[in-house]
Formats: sequence, C-alpha cells, structure tokens
Amino acid sequence: MSLRAGRCHIRSVQDRDYARLEEIYRGHEASSLPKGYFEMFQDTIRDDQVLYLVAEVNGKVIGGGGISGYAVATQASLTFGIVDIDECRKGYGTALMLTRLLLVCPRSEGRQIVLQATEWSAPFFGRLTIGRS
Repeated sequence: MSLRAGRCHIRSVQDRDYARLEEIYRGHEASSLPKGYFEMFQDTIRDDQVLYLVAEVNGKVIGGGGISGYAVATQASLTFGIVDIDECRKGYGTALMLTRLLLVCPRSEGRQIVLQATEWSAPFFGRLTIGRS
C-alpha cells in the first residue's frame, strides 16, 4: 500500500477557523470520535501552548490537527486530528499527520511522539505503518 497526501494548504489555526473546526468535530462525534470530549477539543484549538494546524482546500477549512510539547519537551503529543467527513480518504489526514511530524523538533537526544487512537481512528494509523505490504 502506498500513502497519498492530499493536495491542500496547511497553516496555523486562526480565530476565524474555530466555528468550522467545531462543525467538523461535531460531524464525527459519536460515530468516529467518542462523546464527551467537545469542550476539551474547543480548549485545545484555542490553547497557545498547542500548535494547531488547519488544512484548506480552495479556501475552505477541511480539517486540522494539533501538537503539544512540540518545541521544548522530550515528548510531543499529536492531538485532535480531524478531517471533514465528506473529505475523508482523500489524503488530507495523511498530509496533516506528515506536516505535524515534520514540525516536531527532534532534539539531539531524540523525542517521543505520543498519539491516542480511538477504535474508529485506528485503521487510519494502521495505514500509516511503515513496511506494511
């Protein structure tokens, strides 16, 4: 299997993106994201300590994903990666994941990258496994 990153523009989140990201999140809640985390998501996308990125296609935000601890700690966490339901399986999640990995400062002693997968997102991460045939 080969990975394909969707062609999109990735940039830092801005205040004007919050409502759209929340709409995308709500579209996944209870189907591919567990219920009960919406307020945590809202806090995360607004947190100055989280580098939260958005992906745009033709000027429309179609997804996002964050990194916490990306610059100073020995561990970085990938957090709240989402893509609009209508835009899934087009490579945009892969583009967001690869961009976030590129932005994690590796430090001379290395860095541990942590992510949490739900039962619904585990297949996405399975497709990213290097060396699978």
